[in-house]
Amino acid sequence: MDVTRPGKEDLVKDIDDVNERIEQLKQLVAQKEKEVADKLRKAEDFLDLKDDLEKWLAVKEKEVEDALPVKDVTSSALQKQGEQLQKLKDELASREKDKEQLKGLLEDLTAQLPPDSPDKEELAGPFDSLSQRWEDLNRKLDEQQPKVEELEKAANTHEPDCEAVTKWLTSSEPLIVDLLSVPSDSDAVQQKAKNLEALERDLAQQEPLYTSCCGAGKVLSEGCDDAVAKEGMEKKLSDLEDQWEQMKEKVRQAKDKLSRAAAQGEQFDNLVGKVLDWINSTSRRLNDQEPVAVKTPLIEEQIKQQQALLEEVNAKGPEIKQAQQVGQDMLKDLEGKELEKLDARLKGLTTKYTDLDDILYHRKEQLDEAKEKAGTFEGQSSNLDDWLDEKEPILASFEVLPVDSAALESLMDRIGEFDQQVTDHFSSVVDFVKSEESLLGCDLESISPFEKGRPHSGDGAQKVKFAEAKKQKSLPMFMRRPGASDVVDEACELRGRYEDLKKTSTAKLNEVSDLLTKVQKYETDLGDVSIWLNEKKRDILSLGPVPATPEEVQREVDKLQALQDEFADKEPMLELVNELGGDLIGYSGPTTSSEAVKAKLDDTNKLWDDLLALLDKREEDLSIGGEQAKDYQEKSEDFLKWLKGVEEKLEEPEKTSGDPLSITRQLAETNGLSLDITDHKPDLEDIVKMAQKLREGSGKKELGDKDIVERFKNVENKTKERSDSLEATLEKVKKADRDLSNLLKTLEDINTPLSSHAPVRVTSADISDQLANLKNLEQRYSVVQPDVVEVLELAEVFAVPGEGERDDVTSTGSSALSDHLEQSKVSKKKGKSSKKAASKKPPSPSMGGHKRSSGELGRTTSPRTGRKESAEGKGQPRKSGKGITSPSPSPSHQLVSVTDGDKSSPESSIVEMTPSIPSGGFLQQQVQRLKDLNENTKVLLDGWEKKATDGLNLANRFENEYDSLYKWVENVKEKVEGLGPVQLTEDKIKEQLATIKALQEQLDAKRQDLEHVNKLGGELQEGAVPTDVEYIQEKLENLNSSFDGLSNALQNQKTSLLEGLNLCAAYEVAKQQTEDAIAEKRANVSNLPSVGMDIETVQSQLEDCKALEELVNGLKNDLSTTQEQGKKLMAVVGDADASQVDGELQNLSAKWNELNGSVFARKHELEDALLKLGKFHDALAELLLWVSNEMADLVNPVPPGVEEDTIMKKMADLQELKTEIEARTPSVASVRDAAGQLISSSSSGDTSDLRADIKDFNSKWEELNRRCEARDKELNNALEKAKRFHGNRKKEIDWLDDTEKVIGLDDKVHGLPESCAKDIKSLEALIEEVKAHAPPVEALKSEGEGLKPQGDSQEQQQVDNWVRAVRQRYEDLLAGLGDRGQQLDVAKTQAEEFDLMYNDVLSWLNEKELEQEREEPIHSELEAVKKQLEDHKTFQKDLDDSEHRVDEVVGCGQLLCRQCVPEDAEVVQKKLEELQAKWDIVNAEGSERQSKLEEALLALGQFEEAYDELMKWLTDAEDQLDNPESITGDPDAVGTLRNKHKAFQKQLGARNSSLNSVLKAGNLLKKQKEGEDEALVKAKLDDIEKKWDEVCQKSVSRQDKLQEAYRKLGEFRVLLSPLRTWLGKTLAQLDENAPVHGDVATVRQLITEHKALEKELVGQEKKYEAIKECAKDLIDNYLDEPLETQKEVDELVALWDEVRALAASKQERLKGALKDAKSFQSQYDGLMQWMDENLDHLSDPAPPSDNPNKLDKQIQDQKDFVASIHSKQPELEKALECGRDILEMAHPRASPVVQAMMHDLDLKWSKLKTTAGKRSEELSGALLEMKGLQDMLDKLTNWVGEAETWINEKEQEPVGEELDVIEQQLAEHEAFQD
Repeated sequence: MDVTRPGKEDLVKDIDDVNERIEQLKQLVAQKEKEVADKLRKAEDFLDLKDDLEKWLAVKEKEVEDALPVKDVTSSALQKQGEQLQKLKDELASREKDKEQLKGLLEDLTAQLPPDSPDKEELAGPFDSLSQRWEDLNRKLDEQQPKVEELEKAANTHEPDCEAVTKWLTSSEPLIVDLLSVPSDSDAVQQKAKNLEALERDLAQQEPLYTSCCGAGKVLSEGCDDAVAKEGMEKKLSDLEDQWEQMKEKVRQAKDKLSRAAAQGEQFDNLVGKVLDWINSTSRRLNDQEPVAVKTPLIEEQIKQQQALLEEVNAKGPEIKQAQQVGQDMLKDLEGKELEKLDARLKGLTTKYTDLDDILYHRKEQLDEAKEKAGTFEGQSSNLDDWLDEKEPILASFEVLPVDSAALESLMDRIGEFDQQVTDHFSSVVDFVKSEESLLGCDLESISPFEKGRPHSGDGAQKVKFAEAKKQKSLPMFMRRPGASDVVDEACELRGRYEDLKKTSTAKLNEVSDLLTKVQKYETDLGDVSIWLNEKKRDILSLGPVPATPEEVQREVDKLQALQDEFADKEPMLELVNELGGDLIGYSGPTTSSEAVKAKLDDTNKLWDDLLALLDKREEDLSIGGEQAKDYQEKSEDFLKWLKGVEEKLEEPEKTSGDPLSITRQLAETNGLSLDITDHKPDLEDIVKMAQKLREGSGKKELGDKDIVERFKNVENKTKERSDSLEATLEKVKKADRDLSNLLKTLEDINTPLSSHAPVRVTSADISDQLANLKNLEQRYSVVQPDVVEVLELAEVFAVPGEGERDDVTSTGSSALSDHLEQSKVSKKKGKSSKKAASKKPPSPSMGGHKRSSGELGRTTSPRTGRKESAEGKGQPRKSGKGITSPSPSPSHQLVSVTDGDKSSPESSIVEMTPSIPSGGFLQQQVQRLKDLNENTKVLLDGWEKKATDGLNLANRFENEYDSLYKWVENVKEKVEGLGPVQLTEDKIKEQLATIKALQEQLDAKRQDLEHVNKLGGELQEGAVPTDVEYIQEKLENLNSSFDGLSNALQNQKTSLLEGLNLCAAYEVAKQQTEDAIAEKRANVSNLPSVGMDIETVQSQLEDCKALEELVNGLKNDLSTTQEQGKKLMAVVGDADASQVDGELQNLSAKWNELNGSVFARKHELEDALLKLGKFHDALAELLLWVSNEMADLVNPVPPGVEEDTIMKKMADLQELKTEIEARTPSVASVRDAAGQLISSSSSGDTSDLRADIKDFNSKWEELNRRCEARDKELNNALEKAKRFHGNRKKEIDWLDDTEKVIGLDDKVHGLPESCAKDIKSLEALIEEVKAHAPPVEALKSEGEGLKPQGDSQEQQQVDNWVRAVRQRYEDLLAGLGDRGQQLDVAKTQAEEFDLMYNDVLSWLNEKELEQEREEPIHSELEAVKKQLEDHKTFQKDLDDSEHRVDEVVGCGQLLCRQCVPEDAEVVQKKLEELQAKWDIVNAEGSERQSKLEEALLALGQFEEAYDELMKWLTDAEDQLDNPESITGDPDAVGTLRNKHKAFQKQLGARNSSLNSVLKAGNLLKKQKEGEDEALVKAKLDDIEKKWDEVCQKSVSRQDKLQEAYRKLGEFRVLLSPLRTWLGKTLAQLDENAPVHGDVATVRQLITEHKALEKELVGQEKKYEAIKECAKDLIDNYLDEPLETQKEVDELVALWDEVRALAASKQERLKGALKDAKSFQSQYDGLMQWMDENLDHLSDPAPPSDNPNKLDKQIQDQKDFVASIHSKQPELEKALECGRDILEMAHPRASPVVQAMMHDLDLKWSKLKTTAGKRSEELSGALLEMKGLQDMLDKLTNWVGEAETWINEKEQEPVGEELDVIEQQLAEHEAFQD
């Protein structure tokens, strides 16, 4: 500046003054500004501090209000509350300086204000209020803190004491439970007594603690301000008191029990010990006993010893009973295993004693049996020895005598008799051998090697064997018995003697036989020659004088020539005799025998020569002959003719046919002959005189007159003898008739039960009973056989002819007698007529051959039987259709009264002499009937015995094989059950699989045995009664079911083992991989570096830690997979193995938790480091993001669910969240601390945003914790409800199952009224019990309603279904009980009706039996017999009319048998058999009575009436058989038809005797007719015989058809009913509309079930084919009306085809369902795995980066991830659609699973989208924030650059010199500064 200018200094001075003033002004302004700013700051500080204190105080007031009440009386809570109160006091104290500061600020501010300024009160009022609130807080805290401290002290006393007491009570509970369970062992009782004493001491020690606990608890209860907590404390104290008192009571009970058990146990042990010692010693004595002896003295000694033992055993009985009583008393205090243990000891004691007793009695029985057998053997041995001693000398005395056939024959007869005696005695030897075998208990083949000297039945090898056995002393048991060697040697010796005797006897017999043959040949030839010579000698010597007529001389010449020719022919024979004689002379040697032979030969040769000389002399005499006896021959001709006729009549044999009428007629005939002989005596005297004259004239001494006289005398004698014989025979016949009647009655009694015998039963016991009955019948049959033989022998003595012959005998005899009498009359009229007149007479008997031909007799001989029959072939008695002789009339005789005819004639004398005897032919008929009945009875006995024996053998085989196979199946089942659960190691599982394979092979091998048992069962069912068929069928089905069950069990076990093997392998692999991965990550964590010191390092370490955390979280999936595998494995293994697996899983989880904790600790450490390094907002943002994500699931939670598994799964998820909250709590605390430090250290004073963020975070954090606790409580309550509901539901289902099993709705009912009444009473009680169970069912419904709010709509529907199912089953049970009641009522009604009908019919039959017993004998008059017959027909009609009553009873009884239980069915069946037997007897006796009456009528001449009646009956019967009732498919109807036909057959059999009577009467009538009348009678007989045969044949055919139809129908019904029932049940299972879709496991289970059904279907196919074959046979061959049966078969075929088709359809549907299930499972697994991986990635993401590039990359990655989520949306929709499709067709068991899977997909997808959205929002927010900061930074950078440019420009400008310029520059700079 230029200072030279004028005014410059003034101006400068003025400027300086101005500047100075400006500076002063500035200073003043600055001072004022400072003062104002200071006041303003103080005011702001005052207000801020006041507001802050007010806010803080409000918070603290709320905190104090919250902290003051005692809500939780636990020590920790009280301690925490005390700490909180102290903290509040400390905080009040810590803020006291702020209050003082506020007071100072107030004082400063009020000091600067005027005294009367209103601002003073405005400033002081809030402060005073604040101070008052401050004081109130202090006062409340001071008042509450001592109370809390006192309560805390009480809690500190109560909790440990309570915990100690509770812990002691809890730990003592098992001990007291154990002490209450009294052991059975005395030592254990003493030990428990000691334990009880220790427990009592502990109880006394715990009592002070208990008292202190209760006192402190009451203090806490009184001091608690919260009602719920107070109630909980009071309840806790009450529970503790109850528990304490219960413990004291249990201790008292245990003490009583143990003291009682100690006394009883000591007594029991003493008793049992003594008894067991005695039993063991006695058992050893028994085991040391020698085997049962075989000789009587030794056996008797053993019996004495045995008796002593038995007495000793019986004496021990009271001790045993005392021990048992003590044991029973002890059992009352025992339970569980101890009860079983003591019960087992008691049973073992009883068993040992019983076994010992059984052994002793068995030994006694053996000894008694051995004694009996020894006595038998010794007796037979003695007898055999005596017999041998007797016979051996006799055999030695036999010597070959001299050559003489008589002597040799005598010798041979004696030797033969002796040999026969030896042979006959062989049976005694056999009995002796059998007694030896029976005594020694083995066969002779086994005994032979040990016989002394020579084993008879053995060879050299056996001898060696015997020697070795002797040497090695390895004799069998029977040889070690005392006395066995002596018995064997004795028996061997006796058998040897007998064999030697037999051989010697046979040899001697053969020797004598050979010699006798030669001697007989010689003597025969010699005798023939001698006889011939003697005959010729007699012939020659008897030639007498020369005859008197040339004809006779010529005849004598011819005779002589013939004799000479005969001598020439006999000459070679004489030479042969001489040759044989020479040989015998040489054989005999020079003995008397040779001389006798030589003398006989000489005599024979001499006689030969003498006779030749006589012939020569006779030839000379005959040349002189003449006629001398001509007149004599003519005169004697008539007398000889008459005499020959009488002789021929007398020569006819007596007709001892057993026909009394025939014998009587013969007797009358013989008496007539006697009268005729007397009349012919004068004629004989004339002939004798003429012969005397002829002898004197011709020189012939003998002209036959003496012979005539002799013959006449013989005739007289024979007539007399015949008359006497016939009289004696007649008496014998009458006696035989009586015996015959008795025998017939006895045999009929035996035959009747045989004819009506029931089929052979199917069990060995029943068949044994049948055999016993048959044995009784056989015994009765054997008893009467001697009498039968006697009667039949008597009949043989009578030379029984056929019936036709008997009839002809009578008629022929009468005819012959008439002819003879007529001839006698003619002879008397003619007297002594001339020769001419005599020559005209008929030929004499001697010339004409009066002998009748067979044609005259009217008989022929039957080539089949050898008997004589009538020409019409009616000789044999008729038989019924079955070949069994029909019942014939009883032996009451029919009286015959003949009044017609001429009584003066011989014929009339016959009639007069006929006594009151049985009708003609009756006895012969009875004899034939006896034969037939006897033979038939024998055949029936043999047949039934064979059937029963075969049936018994078959039943024994069936039962043995059945029992063996069934026992094998049960043993294998036990083995399968004994395998236990799946083992834990692969080796052990493979061992189990090997066992299963071996058992399966055994099962396959046993299939043949099963088929054989089924075959035997089928054979047993053939011809059996329906009840037996059902019994066998039930047994076979039981066995087959057991077999199939075993097969299924093996298959299921194999499947389980294979599954277990796979699970075991998968688990081991997963476990090992997880362990390795955890170990690897633990190593990584251990190798992490220390926390860095700068932000970049820590952030990098945090990123690494987060990556490691992601890997660890990934390991959690592996851990979950391993745990899932472990749980699957635990489900199939045993408890011990499951515990081991559970331990391994827990150990693995602990390792993972430790690893996760380490990683989380590292992360927390790094986050703390970041917080310390200034990364507070990042940590807070990350926590807020995590809290928001977790809150999303808790704000709108899904319902807990209605199933325990679902709820527990959600609880597990919640527990994971709580665990993570707990893990993040330190981080939250760190963030809070960091926030507090930031707020307190903030210099700007503006921390509202930070406070708001922290407040928002705290609020969200508390809300998260609150919601977790609420959710936890909700889930716990839901789980408790679900457990209660499902427990009660299971309890109800179990009760329903047990009740249904007890009821047995499908079981058969009883068949007796009293049994039905008991069942009805039991059922009524059961109904009341079931009705009383209604409240629990209703309660279940209420519980279900309470459970429904926990689930969604589908789960609510499921709860309704569960409740509805239980209610439905309960209602079905009630309905089933009602039906069962009706069924029992019907059964009782049927049983009562049957009893009533049975008793009525039985009483009626008893009355009919009495009527039969009161019937009069058959009369002898025609009208009386007719009256009896009419009365009997009325009686018989009553029987026939009432037959339906019997049929109704039988039908009702059979129906009852099929419906009722087997034991009652057996009682009813026996009643039916008794009733049927009584009915058969009454019918048989009625038929027999009618036959007798009809025969009596026939005997009285009623042929035509009997013929017409019988023919009419046969015609009606044939019409009935030709038009029978149709055979339908109803077994009951067929049974009724069969019974009706049986009744018809009985009637037909009863008519057999009527037929025989009609035929016999017709034959008699035919003899009396001639011409057309005879032909007419013959035609009638032929017609009735033909009609009879046709009816019999049709009847047999009808019976066979009905019998076979009934059997086939029974078989058809037995097979059809169970198959139809099975098909019906199977059809319901195969419903096409029944859903089969679902998850893979369910569908596979359904496939397994369907495979089992198909296998069962294959098994049922055999029955199906058998039913079709049986039905076809029935329809084609037996049924007349097959429509119903055909309909049933068609329905069965349709049902079978439908089942087969449905089975195939279901198989295809199951295949499709499995395919769909696998597809859905695959989609589900893929999506779930993908979502789990991405959720794990999102669960702990990296925080948004501060680096823009990295943040952009994070955003781009997130966008790509969201895009991938959207790309997965179609897969999700496809999977859900597939699930919905499956759900629509899902099986009920699969619906919850599929729903859960779909719900999981939805839930996880929603969570994934939500989490991804939140992540995107987080990243977007970070980006926006980063962009805003960047814009601000850019603006600030630009502004700073502009400001810097501007200030640099201004720096270049100089300061103005003018005031205005300077002021302008100053203003610009100030503006820049602002």
